[in-house]
Amino acid sequence: FSAFKINSKLAWLLQECPAFLIPFYIIAFKYSTLTPMSLLGLGLFSLHYFNRSFILPMLIKSSRDTPIETCLSAFAFCCFNGWLQSTSIIESNHQTRDTYAS
Repeated sequence: FSAFKINSKLAWLLQECPAFLIPFYIIAFKYSTLTPMSLLGLGLFSLHYFNRSFILPMLIKSSRDTPIETCLSAFAFCCFNGWLQSTSIIESNHQTRDTYAS
């Protein structure tokens, strides 16, 4: 496949970190505009991707390198996933109990 490959631990860190950094950025810079439930949702999502981005790569035992195309496509996916999940969490938590009352 690819002639250019990178270390699997580094590839995993690079490809997963956007899904952590996007909600973390929102929490850090939009804190005053978020509801408590949005903060909880974004915090849990960030915690999950912190584990996937920074803890899990250190536990990988594989010595095989990762093709750069795989890393870049996963990076693009995680950018979109981080943005989509973060905006979904924020928008869904703007609803009140009265919204669902019959």
